[in-house]
Amino acid sequence: MEKIQEGVTADPYKILAEGYKVAADSMQKGEGFLAFQSKNTIRLGSLDNPSQIKTLANNPRVRPLLAGGVIFTSDMQGNLIVWDLAGNRKGQVSLEQAIDIPSSIAYNDGRAFLANSFGKIVGIDTAGNSVLTMQIPGEILSGSPMAVSKDKVVAFSPVSFNAYVIGGGKVESQFKLNSRILHRPAIISGKLVLPEAGQITVRELSGQVVATIQAAPADIYPISAQVFAVLYADKTALYNLKGQLLNQLPTSVALALEGKLVYAVGQTIFVSEGSRTENVVLPEKVQALALEKGKVVALSVSGKVYQLDI
Repeated sequence: MEKIQEGVTADPYKILAEGYKVAADSMQKGEGFLAFQSKNTIRLGSLDNPSQIKTLANNPRVRPLLAGGVIFTSDMQGNLIVWDLAGNRKGQVSLEQAIDIPSSIAYNDGRAFLANSFGKIVGIDTAGNSVLTMQIPGEILSGSPMAVSKDKVVAFSPVSFNAYVIGGGKVESQFKLNSRILHRPAIISGKLVLPEAGQITVRELSGQVVATIQAAPADIYPISAQVFAVLYADKTALYNLKGQLLNQLPTSVALALEGKLVYAVGQTIFVSEGSRTENVVLPEKVQALALEKGKVVALSVSGKVYQLDI
């Protein structure tokens, strides 16, 4: 990583982030705009005029998502909406009924997906275009995160424990799990990595188990074609698709994006890509991280923002 560059003065960020506890993946920075997520609300504003803060309305049962340089939310009418970082609505698709079970929006490669309690699944891209509308009759699909790749969506029922593999707008296969999915799953190199009850499993898309990891379930993030990260509150574990533990890192803030693991321990930021790891020490503790156009954007506990070239 090259020399630290302070992108702007601290004040705009301090105003926008004031009173927010920002999670690792809950900050997006665009051209002149910054958005923060705190629990189920979004606050955004202009860096040129940070006193004019905008808050996006959202169904409190659906965790909004900051990804791909945009914001995805769901409203009380059951719409999945995409916004730019200035707070302008770019498009929406309808689930017809509002989500009534705590849920999250799944995302991969510029597309976001959401399902409801009546078996309907919709998808939208960052430009606001519909990419999927389909129905699985009689199935409750909200309440469990979905797994998404470039050409597959896997939806899970928290009631029947059924998993549905969707490709080309139709169900290609289905199988039953032993428990509900509560944390973020992932599709990596055509295999499902599932945080199940008391363990993490690696499965074929047919449902066949190829590896079982005896570890507490947590959110799963792809790192490479064969490696994934399991993000806990105080550490990050790296495994391969054979279920072998490769490394365990004491992380206070971690972010897995674009094939990189970016994490902070106190004042030190690490960027790992493959077998290579670089680090830099900031003057103060880091509370949030984001990636923007080849730069790491780090928010300190005092509200100052640092940009690091990677």
